[in-house]
Amino acid sequence: MSHYEVNPLAANQLWVPGANYSIDGEYPTPTQDELCDLWRDYTGSDAVEQPPNGIFGAMITPDKPPIGIISIDACEVLRNTNLDITRVQRSAEDLRDKPIKSIHRYGEGCTYEDNHTDIQVLAQVLMDGGHITPVENIDQIGAIMQRWRAMGAYVVANTSTLPGCEPGTIRFFGRFLPGAFDAILLPRNHNSNRSLPTKGDVAADLTLAIEQAAFGDKVPSTRLERDLAAIHIEDKPCHNSAFYESMDAIGATAYTVQPMYPSHHEADPRSVQAYTPLAAFHIADRILGLELEQPIDL
Repeated sequence: MSHYEVNPLAANQLWVPGANYSIDGEYPTPTQDELCDLWRDYTGSDAVEQPPNGIFGAMITPDKPPIGIISIDACEVLRNTNLDITRVQRSAEDLRDKPIKSIHRYGEGCTYEDNHTDIQVLAQVLMDGGHITPVENIDQIGAIMQRWRAMGAYVVANTSTLPGCEPGTIRFFGRFLPGAFDAILLPRNHNSNRSLPTKGDVAADLTLAIEQAAFGDKVPSTRLERDLAAIHIEDKPCHNSAFYESMDAIGATAYTVQPMYPSHHEADPRSVQAYTPLAAFHIADRILGLELEQPIDL
């Protein structure tokens, strides 16, 4: 067996679509402690702990009960992950002149568009190198998130970003969204498979952990006692549905906002629709403001 067959990537450092090259060794998933160190660097806070129940993530422990929990997906809500990955893959396959119909479908129109290994390699390289671009008006989005935190809301990055992409994701936050997040949750559940923790499950567990830290032995036990608004901004209907289910189970009032820019995702009937990511944040801002006055029915 030749060296090329044993270790093709090391032999020539050339990525070929559909060749099943893996570079996980170059981009390992951080340990929980390493993730907490990265999050400490981003937040500038020493009060960083991992959430309970084995969730992969890091959090700032609040010193008082939050006025609301705001959970935010990263890909396509804050950064153009699919679009940038697709452009690179299509360029490698010399499909640069073929139009892209959907900014959500990884590798849309490519010969090897369903090759998960390709996608992970590209995501690792592009995210680590800072080549995933932010969505339009990211500065305005960041200002809204900073204001939410100043008001007393707890803001969470709730993303199923691929293994090995965590450091690049946090560096992206530091570059484009400084001071915007309190916690990061990384459930490896891209389709809300009920056999795995969903984005809703991890948001609910984090909410309980936050309340335990803030209330101690007087954690709210009923919906009326909790009186907590929970908002999730997400483009995929399955994640919005999971958020509703899990937050409702702990007695939090849930709202979801779905950006509906060019997409193959159908509209979620329970989510408020927004035509741009920035519009989604303005809608969430209005929901939070109205919720602080009285519960609203959307």
